[in-house]
Amino acid sequence: MKKAGNVADEAAAFRKEQKMATFDVKILGLSCSYKKAGETAWLVQYALEAAEEFGKRLGETGNVTTEFVDLAEKEIKPFLKYYQWSKTPNEILHLKPTGVPGDFGCVEEQDYMEELWSKITAADGFIFGSPVSVGSASSKFRVLCERLTSRVRKGYLTNKPAGLIAVGWAPLGGQESCLRHMANCLRELEMIEVSWMLGVPAVIDPTFDSEFREDVNMLSSVKADEFAKRLAVFSARRVVEFALMQKIAKLELCSLYQEEFMQVYHQAQPEETWFWDTLDKEDNEFFMTLEGTQKGETWWTK
Repeated sequence: MKKAGNVADEAAAFRKEQKMATFDVKILGLSCSYKKAGETAWLVQYALEAAEEFGKRLGETGNVTTEFVDLAEKEIKPFLKYYQWSKTPNEILHLKPTGVPGDFGCVEEQDYMEELWSKITAADGFIFGSPVSVGSASSKFRVLCERLTSRVRKGYLTNKPAGLIAVGWAPLGGQESCLRHMANCLRELEMIEVSWMLGVPAVIDPTFDSEFREDVNMLSSVKADEFAKRLAVFSARRVVEFALMQKIAKLELCSLYQEEFMQVYHQAQPEETWFWDTLDKEDNEFFMTLEGTQKGETWWTK
């Protein structure tokens, strides 16, 4: 078996020969807990470290950098409902007939989002972490996602990969439902959740009761959850893999990517060559004529 270093060197030599570019990949980790430097923040940073280690194995193919943001003490104000979208940064009050103005969305509040927007826009992939709260994600995560919807129509998040971490106090402590909720939010934001299985269901206290511990001094922390740490590494690697493959694909496809691949899903843009949501007229008419061969049977049940 070839060692990773040798493989990376061979890849670098090939890229140099082919005059291929080095791809910069930036991964942003966000801890959506109200506790600063807590268990969630630790595991998100653990995952980011795995992303950087993976980047080192890529040689000159990929330059992976990471950034961590602990949102515990950052103010992010709630999202304003649609009927309150009376003002925007450019004071645009109405929709244009052919689409939504670029800055249309939630009123920009004077809070931490002003600083966070540039980090989110620059990121190629994400690691989101949240403690389990009432069987779901934290309100901090929810508010963040609501604020992100204000610019989803600009394609800032479209098809960007993300990994998920949910930290609960005990096994079966709501981690799975929390991860599902987080994944649903990301899909609404047009992102791609790429974690293996559901994500990282981390446990702070595996026994949930010190009386059942073999060692009363056993560490009560996600640091002792070996499976969660393993899944965190897998998730971080997959985020980097997908982000890097996207960049390579865009380069290889050139103008075809901009002309035929979906750039944003939320807003219809019929003037764009990539926007189409129906079959060709002849194909559509053919499918509309298909009928079942027996009473009460349709063609797609056969």
